[in-house]
Amino acid sequence: MNTVWRIWAVLLAVLLVACARGLNERAPPTDQLFSATGFQMRSADTPRELAELKHLTQRRLVPHQCMSARFYVYADATLCRCLYVGSELALERFQRLAWYRRLDRSQRVAAESGSGAAMDWELWGPWDSGSCPHHSG
Repeated sequence: MNTVWRIWAVLLAVLLVACARGLNERAPPTDQLFSATGFQMRSADTPRELAELKHLTQRRLVPHQCMSARFYVYADATLCRCLYVGSELALERFQRLAWYRRLDRSQRVAAESGSGAAMDWELWGPWDSGSCPHHSG
């Protein structure tokens, strides 16, 4: 009987390791990936910011317009309680690096333009240049 329990314990351990690897592969991109590609991070430090963050599409890069420029927003209200905002150039860098890291298709930019909820830019400012995120070149 003791041997049967040991076999079950080993099987359970193997199953847990396999599940952990699967979850790890599906984990959202890390802050290092966003930082390395030029995205800016903002933490949701107030209840109002957290409410706005929860309103945005979660854990997907979604295009947003601000004035005449397009930016890409990754909102995460549960893990980091933050959002990352990047320019078109940052997105290109992100996609290139993501391709190299073989990120799941679900982590890449939403295919449909405007598929995310509207964003309150003023709530997350000030940015590097004016009321919209800085467009780095």
